[in-house]
Amino acid sequence: MKRLMYSVGKLYVRIEDYDLWYRFYTEGYIGFNLSEALYSMRDDSDAYYRRSWLNRINEYKLKERIFYKFDFPAYKIFAMYRPIVVHFIPKFMYDLLRKAR
Repeated sequence: MKRLMYSVGKLYVRIEDYDLWYRFYTEGYIGFNLSEALYSMRDDSDAYYRRSWLNRINEYKLKERIFYKFDFPAYKIFAMYRPIVVHFIPKFMYDLLRKAR
């Protein structure tokens, strides 16, 4: 099997994991969901500002490739546009939505 590693460069900032998993699946690896969490990740309120417009555009482009490569159903298209939509949500609304989850 092909050896896969993290991609580096301006196009992959903040989306390295998405890109790596995408390449795993395109190479034929199979993944499974586990019923228990193996780790917990904390995303503080400043994470909203650490993602630049370019990061969000790159995430959208990668999700677009994933969406069409794996032929997701049309109702899942919002996931592809989420990074762009979130960019335009005011921070106070973003914080309220995060707390509601």
